Amino acid sequence: MPFPLAHQLGSLFYPADCLLCHASQKDLRHWVCEPCYAGLCALPLAGQRDIRLGNSRVMPVFSRWFYDETVQELIHALKYARHFSLAAQLGEELTRGLEQAGWDMQGCILVPVPLHKRRLEERGFNQSEKLARAIAKATDARLKVVPLVRRVRYTQSQTQLSSEQRQQNVAGAFALSRMRKRHVAGARLMLVDDVLTTGATLQACAHILLAGGAAEVRAITMARVHA
Repeated sequence: MPFPLAHQLGSLFYPADCLLCHASQKDLRHWVCEPCYAGLCALPLAGQRDIRLGNSRVMPVFSRWFYDETVQELIHALKYARHFSLAAQLGEELTRGLEQAGWDMQGCILVPVPLHKRRLEERGFNQSEKLARAIAKATDARLKVVPLVRRVRYTQSQTQLSSEQRQQNVAGAFALSRMRKRHVAGARLMLVDDVLTTGATLQACAHILLAGGAAEVRAITMARVHA
């Protein structure tokens, strides 16, 4: 649920309360107090889940957390309350989790899962791109963030859809970016999104990138639902 407008505007100028414990704090670090951040860091990794792409190919997906009320609150703070600096903290924690999982990031390109132009105009930003740029900044691998996929069809929210309906909803919704096709052939690509549910969106994007000649496609999400 979006945060009230008064809270959004006030918090832009007076970031006094922790987003998680809601206690008044001095010196908040990206909207989360140190004790709450330490609690997040201590949570176990959701880890890797493989999504089948067909033809014996799978796409490994790394998620930092399981999707619970706490993580949902952070995602909503980024997506709806526009706490953009929170992305930096989440990017740091995602990068730390990737290192613990032994993922090699050298030479890969981060690809944000795109929003449709209409939804981007409504929201004003793409949260997946915010996360991708935060990961790139947090790593020493000199990662590039390149929007290689575009959304060509407006789709309804996936939230209330079944697995089969999600697949149908995103069918034909994505295409390669016309201006950046040269970046795809032979590249190691990592899709970035906020939450992994059934994997329908990531799967649709991966098919487009592999058809464009990508050597490898993986994905990174902040959280995933329990399988």
